[in-house]
Amino acid sequence: MLTFMFHYRFIAFVWNSATAQFDAIRFKAEGATVSQLRSVLASELDRSIQRVRFGPCNLEVPKKSAIRLLFDEVLNPFYIFQIFSISLWLYESYFLYSFSILFISTGSVLIGLYETI
Repeated sequence: MLTFMFHYRFIAFVWNSATAQFDAIRFKAEGATVSQLRSVLASELDRSIQRVRFGPCNLEVPKKSAIRLLFDEVLNPFYIFQIFSISLWLYESYFLYSFSILFISTGSVLIGLYETI
């Protein structure tokens, strides 16, 4: 028997020919305690069947580059407003105020980038 299966957002879907649609694969013992799971999956054969059905118990989150994280941080609406206010204060010749906003905003972006990485 041929089974069609795909993964979307870390959820596995399998083709159900009775309903003619893809169904999410759910673990039958959801909400069970550890001792109940051990009794259900007592044999190595049961565990290997579950590994084949659900795949490895890994959640791989793609890592973004530092440049991409920096652009995501700077394109935050708050920092766009800060850029606008810096340009406005520079236009009005308030250099000290605009440079202090630039210094604080740059520090905030770098700290946010460091914490995210």
